[in-house]
Amino acid sequence: MYNILGDDVNMPCKNLVYPVNCNSVGWIHLKTGSRNAFQEVSEGKVRVESNRAERLTVKPDCSLTVHNVTSEDVGKYRCQTGNIDSLTHLSLLTISSSTPESDLKPDYPLTLRCTLHTPLGPGMCRYGELDKISLGWVDQTGADLQDVSRYHFTVHSTCDITLEVTLQREDINRRWTCQLTDKGKVKTYIYFHSTLSGVFGESSSTYTYNILGDDVNMPCKNLVYPVNCSSVGWIFAKIGLLNAIQEVSEGKVRVDSNRAERLTVKPDCSLTVHNVTSEDVGKYRCQTGNIDSLTHLSLLTISSSTPESDLKPDYPLTLRCTLHTPGGAGMCRYEELDKLSLEWVDQTGADLQDVSRYHFTVHSTCDITLEVTLQREDINRRWTCQLTDKGKVKTSIDFHSTLSGVDQWVVIRVVVFVAVFVGATALVVLFMRSAFGLNSLIRNSCKW
Repeated sequence: MYNILGDDVNMPCKNLVYPVNCNSVGWIHLKTGSRNAFQEVSEGKVRVESNRAERLTVKPDCSLTVHNVTSEDVGKYRCQTGNIDSLTHLSLLTISSSTPESDLKPDYPLTLRCTLHTPLGPGMCRYGELDKISLGWVDQTGADLQDVSRYHFTVHSTCDITLEVTLQREDINRRWTCQLTDKGKVKTYIYFHSTLSGVFGESSSTYTYNILGDDVNMPCKNLVYPVNCSSVGWIFAKIGLLNAIQEVSEGKVRVDSNRAERLTVKPDCSLTVHNVTSEDVGKYRCQTGNIDSLTHLSLLTISSSTPESDLKPDYPLTLRCTLHTPGGAGMCRYEELDKLSLEWVDQTGADLQDVSRYHFTVHSTCDITLEVTLQREDINRRWTCQLTDKGKVKTSIDFHSTLSGVDQWVVIRVVVFVAVFVGATALVVLFMRSAFGLNSLIRNSCKW
């Protein structure tokens, strides 16, 4: 089985005795470079002590699914049936770049290495695969690059091939595809996009700043009218990953996307991410067949040094406000540094910078900490971190300080006050009743 990062891989369990009873089935995994096999499934159930338990599923037909596949999943998987075991070889296709994507520029060299990681190791195909499998580099139309003079190729092995090229201005947003074929049929492929720094201008890039739970809509620019989304794709490059994930193909969200339920393609081909989370931070590229457009999705968060339930008067509180960008936590892009700023404001919107009880630490333009010793009047106070772009507020996030022990103190005071009030009222009533009874007795005595 040949896969790329993020795939959901289902491996069949063959030679079962019918009727199928998975209670007698086990799955073991022999990882690349390891001599010891690990029992992932026993008696039809994923073992809780497995490091990958959350990503493994045994289906009713006893097949094993590995969700969101990574390099650690490469290896041999054996289904134990008590009859004749069946074996699956899981391999992973990757692209590595000699230069970080953010450093790519015209006239600079680019080296891309496409490698199939097999149970034997990186670039090591099985003997029986050598006459069947091949790796090749193709352009955005699917045409082979082998005969284009500007490209140089190095074949390290059947399962390991390098492309070298000197970048040109027209390579902006170019998609370089390495595809794996088995007996001439494409089994899987992987992309690398060259976003050239200093070439991809502000007009083509969109920056969106959000908080947890937002619905984020990203435009698809440079469309050819009339708009036909069936020719549009969206890819996503996550923080820390060189490889992009194809989220939308031919205008439709891919069903194998881990976020399929939260993604929507609108009639104008824009992409909406619903209920945004930290896993959505990254770069989103709309592929139009013309000039691609790029959106940088960032997320603003607040973290507290102390759990909210433990906050008390005279205790220190440290709040850290961080913008998580496609470059990483607190890492703004170079062109954003002179535009963006983070600041802490009070409930009226006034800047806290000049208030002496607060201390601030600026870790970077996109990462700032507030420190304060709590007071009784801070109960239910709202602390707001806001992000501005050229002086305009783009988004903000709040933290509420509910101080433990203060609410209870107020309640006790109220209860005591009510108790005293009720007691005093009762005494007054009793006194008045006694006085009224004595007066009546005197009046009745006078009648005699």
